[in-house]
Amino acid sequence: PISMPQYAFTHHARLPTVETVHPAKWLIVEGIHAFHSPLLCTKARLKIFVAAGFQTCLNRRLKRDTGNRGRTAAEVQDRFTRHVWPVAEACVSPKRVLADMVVQGTEPQEDNVRLIIERLN
Repeated sequence: PISMPQYAFTHHARLPTVETVHPAKWLIVEGIHAFHSPLLCTKARLKIFVAAGFQTCLNRRLKRDTGNRGRTAAEVQDRFTRHVWPVAEACVSPKRVLADMVVQGTEPQEDNVRLIIERLN
């Protein structure tokens, strides 16, 4: 098992607590930099890119950051428009070509999970 640090997004700092994570059959690596490491990419059985457009990503970020992270809608929209989306387009979107499979982030999760399971079998 590992001790995974916890993070307080409202304070931009680690918490003193950790979560114990036990080994499992599958390891899911997610995040905007999941395809950054060539070594990790060669070890992955299936690399999946979740595609979603500007408005979908902005709406999800607004919901998350205003609901859970103590941000105002204006703060979220400004940061997203000026920084987050341009960096994602420049650094994350080009990694799509490394994926074995692309799923649409606008489709129901159940449909995407079904497609992934079919691909794994």
